[in-house]
Order: sequence, then structure tokens, then C-alpha cells
Amino acid sequence: MVSDRFEGDWPFNVWAVTANGIPLEAEWEAEGAYHGYPMPEQDPFRSVVIERWSALT
Repeated sequence: MVSDRFEGDWPFNVWAVTANGIPLEAEWEAEGAYHGYPMPEQDPFRSVVIERWSALT
């Protein structure tokens, strides 16, 4: 999943869910470079990422 916010040709945020159900978020740092991390449990968008990712698989 990618955000609708872009830095040039690059989406600012990218989300994915691991095979064992951990939602991840990566933020744009520089052209083609992202910093990723597991989403905090208290992040309200976490459940949205899991729900949307589940619908894709």
C-alpha cells in the first residue's frame, strides 16, 4: 500500500504486513530510500493497514 502523498515520483509512506501479521510502515527519506519499522500498537492506522492488506490477499 502506498500513500497519496508523493515526494517527486516517490510515495511518502509505504505499508505492508508480514506473513505473520505484523504491520510495517516505511517513510520516504531520500529518492528511493525509505526507513521502515513495525507500526506501534497504539497507532490507529494500524488496524486500517491490516484490514486493507487482508482484503488484498
